Amino acid sequence: MAMIGKAMLVPLCPIRQYLRRGYSAGPAFQYILVERKGQHHNVGLIRLNRPKALNALCDGLMTELNQALDTFEEDPNIGAIVITGSEKAFAGLVSKVHPVDSVVDQAIICGEKISRNSKLIVSIAKEAVSGAFELSLAEGNRLEKRLFHSTFATDDRKEGMTAFVEKRKANFTDK
Repeated sequence: MAMIGKAMLVPLCPIRQYLRRGYSAGPAFQYILVERKGQHHNVGLIRLNRPKALNALCDGLMTELNQALDTFEEDPNIGAIVITGSEKAFAGLVSKVHPVDSVVDQAIICGEKISRNSKLIVSIAKEAVSGAFELSLAEGNRLEKRLFHSTFATDDRKEGMTAFVEKRKANFTDK
């Protein structure tokens, strides 16, 4: 997970598999706005929409956010999700600063870049970063090394390396 200005970028990894709610015609959310973005419509955009409450979290917003995340995670075309706030309020860490009028567009561009990679490998990388964050340096390094080695048995690692050597775009199968 990374913050870019006022937008939070969440690389997608399949963790929620139980809700099947559509968002294209869209359920009528009260607290969030949801849409697909990017040149290939492969980035989910969720805007917290409680400007009078400065986008403060509440039970209803969290329920809607989980429903939207579930829907995006079930969509095989979505490879990253950008979460931002409407109007002026959103809290989080900042890893890169952009002018306010382009911050969401820059987060979507970053999400598109992530989406071009293997969803399996991205989810392993996310697990390594998230897991290592809560461990000592030595334990975190061991976790990252173990997860890195686990990628050796994947078809996507083989495809990625072959595509690199052959100087072509990789065709990932998420296996």
